[in-house]
Amino acid sequence: MRASQVMCCLVMVGICCRAEAGNILSFDSNGIVTARADPTTPYNFGKTQIETSGLLYKKLGQAGLSPTATESLATIEKVESVTVAAGNGARAGYGGGFLGVVIGAVLQFAVALGVDKLLTWLFGSGDSVTSTGTVASTTTWMWCFSNVWKLNSSGALTTGTDCSVDPNALAQAYVASLNNVYAAYEGMSTSTFSAVSLTESNAAGVAQGAATYSFTFNGNTGQATVTFTEDQASDVSAQGYTVVAPLAGYTAVSSTTTTTTDIATAVGGIPASELAQQINPELAADATNALWQQASQMPGYTGLPYDATNPITTADATAWQSANPSYTPTVGDAVGTGSGAGTQGTSAGGSLGSLPISGTPGSSDPTTSTGTSTGTSTSTGTSTSTGTSTSTGSSSASATSATSASDPCAIDSNASACASLGTPPAAPALPTSSASVSMSPWNIGPPDGACPAPLSVSILGSSYAFAYDPLCTAVQKLRPLVLALCALAAALIVAMGVKA
Repeated sequence: MRASQVMCCLVMVGICCRAEAGNILSFDSNGIVTARADPTTPYNFGKTQIETSGLLYKKLGQAGLSPTATESLATIEKVESVTVAAGNGARAGYGGGFLGVVIGAVLQFAVALGVDKLLTWLFGSGDSVTSTGTVASTTTWMWCFSNVWKLNSSGALTTGTDCSVDPNALAQAYVASLNNVYAAYEGMSTSTFSAVSLTESNAAGVAQGAATYSFTFNGNTGQATVTFTEDQASDVSAQGYTVVAPLAGYTAVSSTTTTTTDIATAVGGIPASELAQQINPELAADATNALWQQASQMPGYTGLPYDATNPITTADATAWQSANPSYTPTVGDAVGTGSGAGTQGTSAGGSLGSLPISGTPGSSDPTTSTGTSTGTSTSTGTSTSTGTSTSTGSSSASATSATSASDPCAIDSNASACASLGTPPAAPALPTSSASVSMSPWNIGPPDGACPAPLSVSILGSSYAFAYDPLCTAVQKLRPLVLALCALAAALIVAMGVKA
């Protein structure tokens, strides 16, 4: 009995596994996703690929196109041809999931991976990525007392600075230094360390405060307060301060690191906290825009044109993620290590670049997808579409839509758009005309005139002569220019006459 129960359980598990092998995703005009199990789809889509399709359907809806519109189908299919080409091309071996293989092929600027924007990637040529991130690292900080009275190597009184990572040890060293001074100059050594209390402020990013300690001097008990600051241990050593033996570490600070490696190494260096981050909506929007723009420039593109003045925005991606929380990828999903990376591109089948098309089963070989139907469909029969798996049931609407997207004449060869245009008539002879232009020379004076004689006048009995020589000299110098202008004017007149 127990053996039969075990066998039944195994059969049920096998049936369930087959039923959950893949799913068909449907999108509405806002990009909202719904799914239903589809045993004919051999894999599950990754969440990054789902968001890419969802953002496209959302933008198509904003343009007034339904998910089943011919223009919508043509847009998604052409973008998928770009992503599949990247997923199946030379970058396929780089690793890094949909982000490293597909998005890395189209984004040429630094992008923050998670919503915290602590880690950015800049894809270089080939299998190269520059990773810049802010990570926590342990740094030793020192407490420093300034203007401490002490004796130098010659026994002379001087002042200095003592530093330690432990303020209590530092206060003890401070008292010991004072005792040395008292013993040398006063013959006393009665100051004792009792306790230290700290007050601290972090003004301007530097810890500052005061240490108060109790002491006994000449039989009297009192307290003294010494100001302190914090500094990095490396800086303290460089400044030549006396460093008291440290008793404990202090704090952790953040630092920014930039490294250039191959993509697989960069994925391995992503902290677990960053892998769990929701994908940056700005990255999702920029990546989808880049894929759409590249697809729209391909020959034969009949989808919605990409408008650089009206792209998918970060706000669009943020709204989509809020409306589809269960389909929003994490950084781990995007680089192929998260649970939402999907099974496409693995032994389950399909290409890493496959995008879900609304209401269409996933194909084991999306590289052959053309959007046309090779068979027929009825309400009770089966429909087989090129690039997708065979599914039982009614699919006449999607088959017709896919067929219409590429060849409307296959549906109705008598449509006006499919009518033969015939042979155009021979073009008539172009009209010609001719005009005769005659030119004859005319006399406009001697080629080289003489300057007039000076003008003589008598004023109040005195004779005056006005010579034309300066004016004649100027005119002679201007003569070539005047002739050139006249020649140009004549040429224009002739050209305009011929044109008319």
